[in-house]
Amino acid sequence: LIAKNSCGADTANQQIVIVEDPDAQVNWNMSDDTVCIDQVVSLTDVTTTYGGATWTFPAIDSSKWQFTDTLMTASSNFIAIHFKQQGTYTYRLVANNACGTDVQIITIVVLDGPTLAIAPGPNLCIDNAIYDPMSSFTNPGQIQSFQWTFTGGSPTSSTAENPGNITYASAGTFPVTLVIQSACGPSSDTTFVTVDDIPVITMPSGPFQYCSGSMPDTLIAQPPGGVWSGQGITSDGSFDPGSVPPGATYTLTYTAENGECEASSTITVNVVSSETVIVQD
Repeated sequence: LIAKNSCGADTANQQIVIVEDPDAQVNWNMSDDTVCIDQVVSLTDVTTTYGGATWTFPAIDSSKWQFTDTLMTASSNFIAIHFKQQGTYTYRLVANNACGTDVQIITIVVLDGPTLAIAPGPNLCIDNAIYDPMSSFTNPGQIQSFQWTFTGGSPTSSTAENPGNITYASAGTFPVTLVIQSACGPSSDTTFVTVDDIPVITMPSGPFQYCSGSMPDTLIAQPPGGVWSGQGITSDGSFDPGSVPPGATYTLTYTAENGECEASSTITVNVVSSETVIVQD
């Protein structure tokens, strides 16, 4: 504005700034809209429209969430948030200028990720080595996939929550692993299935013929630790011919165990009457 009179002229200047509507902009990883406890989410104010921008957020509660740096405030361009409790949290960036106000809303869902536990694997015998795996979960609705691995089993893997019967064709100890995937990443557990072999029994060699007056005889079979049964024999294998009627054949059984497996084998013994000797002086 120029003003003139007989004394001269004077000029005054006023600058006018023309701005666009405010546009609040946040730079962040969109995949972080669902995170897990103890994860950190970073938000950066990249608003370029003339005017100021400030954050609004839930009251800071160190048991639920907090900034990673105590110097971070509502006016910081960059904030990093450490989540400690499951829930839904909303953060807003508010941009203001002469044209009005714009808000960008960031909603973050914090999950307590699922955990799993496989029931302890059984001991099985090779003659019926069928395993039905069982498992339990926390927060099962968050699980996205299942991956079972059955080393030494058939089938060797499964993607079903309940894979059904798994069979084993050889003896040994085999790991069973389950890995679940969720928005919180993978979680896994392992147990073991033990498959026992049927014991191979070696019986003492015969023939076995005893006189009714003979002393007890100890029968030894392999593997050790088994149990004898039958007439005239103790569980540890001591056969007393005098404890059974003579003139008969008896079946003696040896039973051995190997874990969940059991096997038996038999022998026959013949007991005859001893001669009666009479001696005169």
